[in-house]
Amino acid sequence: EEEEGLEEAYEADAGDELEEEDDPAPPAIIAPAAARHHRAALTFDSPVVDAPSIGPKTAVHLARAGIETVGDLLICDPDEAAEIIGVRHITVDAIETWQMQATLMIEVPGLRVHDAQLLVGAGISSREDLANASAATIFELAMEFLQTSAGSRVLRPGETLEEEEVEEWIEMAQETA
Repeated sequence: EEEEGLEEAYEADAGDELEEEDDPAPPAIIAPAAARHHRAALTFDSPVVDAPSIGPKTAVHLARAGIETVGDLLICDPDEAAEIIGVRHITVDAIETWQMQATLMIEVPGLRVHDAQLLVGAGISSREDLANASAATIFELAMEFLQTSAGSRVLRPGETLEEEEVEEWIEMAQETA
């Protein structure tokens, strides 16, 4: 049942998410040089639509609960927000998942949207968890997540996850300690 709610949340903006990654908004800040990918960093002031798994349609729903920035998302009470919003796919579990994904992207500059989605799907929800984890374990758990309905929508067709990429995520987390 929990996976079903998360799957609906991923499905709700699946098409939007692919378009958004191809056409990113101007960055609020640039990832530090230590983050070798030099991707735009997610910040508390970033629009909520820049957070992982949240497309324009979901952002409109979240705004009804006063959630317009990533910071608003991170400090909101998921139970209260879900009740105010009243949309079937925006569940407490979905909001908590979005909070974990956004937290990872803020704590580990350089992570991409799909990196955070894979990590949370694998059970990693903080920089500390990531910095202290084994690449082989995260890789295995992420591969299991990719076999689920929700996980199957994270990577674009033809994309694969490599253990070397997981090792880079861990290094980024350790460098920001």
